[in-house]
This record gives sequence, C-alpha cells and structure tokens, in this order.
Amino acid sequence: MKVLIRADASSVVGIGHVMRCLTLAHELRARGAEIVFACSDSPGDLIAYIGAQAFEVIPLTASTLPLNWQFDAEALQVKITPDFDWIIVDHYGLDKDWECAMRLFTKRIAVIDDLCNRAHDADLLLDQNLSAEREAYKQWVPANCQLLSGPKYALLRPEFIGGPITIKPQIERILVNFGGADPSREMFKVMDALKEMQGIHVDFVAGRSNLAWHELQQLILNQPIWHFYHYVDDFSQLMRLADLFIGAGGSSTWERAALGLPSICIAVAENQVSIAQVMHAKGMHCYLGESASVTAAGIRQQVAALSDLSHRLSFAEKSFSLVDAKGAGRVATALLQSTLQMRKVVFDDASLLFTARNAPEVRIWSLESGVLSWEAHCAWLQHKLSSADALLLIGEAIDGPVGVVRFDRFMDKHVEISIYLLQGRYQMGWGSALLRVAETYLIEKWPDIICIRAFIKEENRVSIKMFVGEGYQPEQDYYLHYIQ
Repeated sequence: MKVLIRADASSVVGIGHVMRCLTLAHELRARGAEIVFACSDSPGDLIAYIGAQAFEVIPLTASTLPLNWQFDAEALQVKITPDFDWIIVDHYGLDKDWECAMRLFTKRIAVIDDLCNRAHDADLLLDQNLSAEREAYKQWVPANCQLLSGPKYALLRPEFIGGPITIKPQIERILVNFGGADPSREMFKVMDALKEMQGIHVDFVAGRSNLAWHELQQLILNQPIWHFYHYVDDFSQLMRLADLFIGAGGSSTWERAALGLPSICIAVAENQVSIAQVMHAKGMHCYLGESASVTAAGIRQQVAALSDLSHRLSFAEKSFSLVDAKGAGRVATALLQSTLQMRKVVFDDASLLFTARNAPEVRIWSLESGVLSWEAHCAWLQHKLSSADALLLIGEAIDGPVGVVRFDRFMDKHVEISIYLLQGRYQMGWGSALLRVAETYLIEKWPDIICIRAFIKEENRVSIKMFVGEGYQPEQDYYLHYIQ
C-alpha cells in the first residue's frame, strides 16, 4: 500500500500537524505501507527531521498564507505519479477543491481535521478531539465518508501506552511546553509566574521552531533547578517525571491524558479553544483561557491551587479514563481495511486457528468455551474442510492474517456465521470490516444464500453492536441478515 501525506510545519503554524502525521506514518510503515511526505519548505519546517526517519519527503515551494490550493495541487502533481492507495491531508488551508484535484492520483483520500468548518471530498475523516461531533461533519463530507471521531483515535506514539503516572502528595516537578514554536511567547509568562516559587524543579521544552530560544536561555541563568531544552527525543519520559504540566491545548493534550498528568492549559490557537473548554467542563484539566487573556499572576495562582492533592488526583483519573493511546493503531486499521481479502482455510492453517480459537478472549464468547485439544481441533478442521456445507475463511491484510469466518449451511439458502479475530487485532476496528468482506465472498461463492444468522451471547455487547451496525436484526435467539 502506497500512501502520500500532505502536512506542513513552520514557525507560524507550529509542528503539531506533522508530528501527529509522523506517528501515523510509523504505524503504517510497521504494517508494510510505503510512505511519502509532501511539505512546504518554510522557516521552521520539519523536512530534514522527517527525512532523518527514513521517509521520502517531496519539498514544495512555500507560498503565503492563506494557501493557494490550486498552486499547491499543481506543484505537487508534477512531482508524483498517480499510483497512491491513499492521500492523507492534514492542513487547515486545504479543502474539497484541493482534494478533488488530487483524485486522479489516488484511490482514496483521508482528511485529518479539528475545525469542522469547510467541505471535504474525503473517503475517511479523522477528528480526534473530544468536542468532535459526527452529526456536524455530515454537512461537510460525502454520505459514504467514514468518520473517525473522538480521542479513541488520538494519534499518540507507542511510548504513551503503559498506564498512568503516580500522583505525588506534593508538586515537585513541573513540565512546560507550548508546542514546537510558541509564537505568542507563553513560556515567558510561565517563567515569570514560577520564578518566586521555591523548591520546584521545572523543565522547559522550547520547541524546534521557537524563535525566542536565546532570550529564554538568559532567563534561566539564575535558576539552578530549572532546565531548558530546545527539543527532546523522549518527551514522554519528561512527562512521566512531572507532577504538573503547563502548556497549550494542541496534540499534547492527548499525551497528557494518556499518562494521567494533571495539566494547566492555555489556548494558543482558535482551534484549541473548544476542546480545552470541554475538558475543563468535564474536570479533566484546568483551562485558563486564550493566551491574550492569561497573565503570569493567573498562572501562579492556579499552580498554588493545584497543590491540593485531591484536585490533581481528580484531573488524573478523569483524563486517563478517556485515552488508551491506541488511536494510531485504530486509524491505521481503518486505512488498511481496503487491503483486506478473504481466502479459504487450508490444513496448513491448523496451528494458526488452534492458537486463535483457544485464546481466552475468543473462548469466553464461544458456545463451547473450554480449551480444545490439538487432536480434536485437527479432526474438526478436517471435517469442515471436506464438507460441502461449510465455508471456512481467513481474512488477510497487507500486514498479515486478521481473523477467521465460518459459514455453515443449516437449511436451504440459509447459513450460520461464526467469526473471531486473531490475537493483536482486538479492539482495533477489524471486526466490521472482516464481516463485510466475508459476506461479499460468501455471495460470490454461494449466490443462492438469502439469509445469514448469528448466535451471540447476550453479554457480548461488543459483537451485538457490530452485527446490528452491519444490518443484522434480532429475531428470537438470533440476529438475522437478509441479503437477497
């Protein structure tokens, strides 16, 4: 699978768009995709940084903001060939016009957005914010566009998986960062706010594109327990050491939530306001307001208020419950679903099926929930493979096998379905895709079938939701789907 990512970083727009796209790019490459970036060569861009991670980068001549979509599309089109499976665009300056122009160069288009304020010609749209409303986007995208909304899909690096930090009785260490550029100079306010607070270790991370680097360096000379970094490779480690975070409402919002790190948030861009307000209302962090209205005194006052352990514990618990840091995997799955194909099981698959069938996550929902012996499994598999009334399938994507589906005829033109995912595929969004592709395969091989039925344990709410979402209706003890 070949993927083009269009995103920019600069001292004006910051680095958040490129950084979250890099997270997704690493996830896709690990699953076998070929990734190409296209980025404007502006002051503060991350072209060299992306290239250092072994991704191809197509440089585009920077243009003045607002971006001219036609100029941008034409500049890119002369540098690429029309053989991409996906083009992913993460850019507030591009919309439906640009996307339509790029249609000839790709099979599908995905948009990463936070604003919900313009039309898109997208096959998939991601808005990872808590304030994202699926209904609101329907006016901006085609009816068949797949919408991924909410922090369940937050694009976080793997190092944020692994559980929350420990909340200490006292604030001993504070981490401060306002993205990659900090154009509104919030870090100066925070330094002013904290300069009289004794005994607190403070880590300041200025950001790659911060133009005030040398000014800021001068302000820490007389602060022996303040540390100042231009950039750190392992930002998550500094976050795990901190007791409090002070920063913007951008992509690091979800990193903080995934670690349960209590935070003071200042919005430094218009698109950060709504999510910061929603999280404040839900008691997940403290939002001080937009940058122009925030003062050093206000910051100092809030740091003092958060010396109360109960406040920080509450922030940590509510934010951590929201984000599991597996969003990049879920988004990658949504993109890779287009590569999913079914094939018939052969006896050489016996070991794969045996391990998957005996997994506790599968057995708990099976009619026969006991551990199956190897001998019994092989006898069952041989019987199913030789039966004219059984269709036993494996779904495979470019990164390997996904799940197993079995159709058994039980009366004329009717089949019963059994479906389960392989280990490592749970809770990633593969179930519905596997079901759809398997049904298509069934119709091709057994075109006389008019009804599929599924028996689902009442407690298996996840499977019930999936089958109902794919058109199955409850009838007595089963869920039925009439396909003709």
